[in-house]
Amino acid sequence: MPNNLEVRSRAGQVTAVLARDLLVRKPGDRLPTIADYARRFGAGNGSVDKALRVLHEHGAVQVEARGHLGSFIVRSNPGVLWTVSGGGPIVGALPRPNSIPFEGLVAGLVATFSRTGIPFTPLFVSGGRQRIASLALGRVHFIVLSEVAAARVGMDHQAESVCTLFPESFYPSESIVVLSRAELADLKGPSGSPSTAAPTITRF
Repeated sequence: MPNNLEVRSRAGQVTAVLARDLLVRKPGDRLPTIADYARRFGAGNGSVDKALRVLHEHGAVQVEARGHLGSFIVRSNPGVLWTVSGGGPIVGALPRPNSIPFEGLVAGLVATFSRTGIPFTPLFVSGGRQRIASLALGRVHFIVLSEVAAARVGMDHQAESVCTLFPESFYPSESIVVLSRAELADLKGPSGSPSTAAPTITRF
């Protein structure tokens, strides 16, 4: 990533927060207006416009203006947007890959993050209780565990169920669940709408 995308300056801060907003949007989405972004970020219209141009120049996002309909995302690069937003590696606590389903899960997560360009570090932790503790202590961004174990998390842990995997597999009674700390997940965009179309989003 070029060094001139520096997030410490005021202009860099606007670029970073805009990149974070764009991360939860997908191609085809209509963007807020420059004025809307400026009000939301507490910045000038010129600063927001410049931030959008910088992101475009570095391949983070391509936006198309469609007259009175507004501006729409044509394509975006999650890896570049993540880097510009100041995000570090995503750390996930996973079961040890000692079975075919979990080997496939780990390989799938690694491949998915690799395609997006977002750095991912798997942390193998034995036992659902230990993984829950890692999440509660803020040592990881998300954990993977069985549905039965997830149901035991309780309100005290402030966890968010991001999605349920393998609901129709040979392991249906304990489908695998991905949990994230609510305050770390940033699952909702600025408008309050979910940023992901996950099969289930349930607060524990």
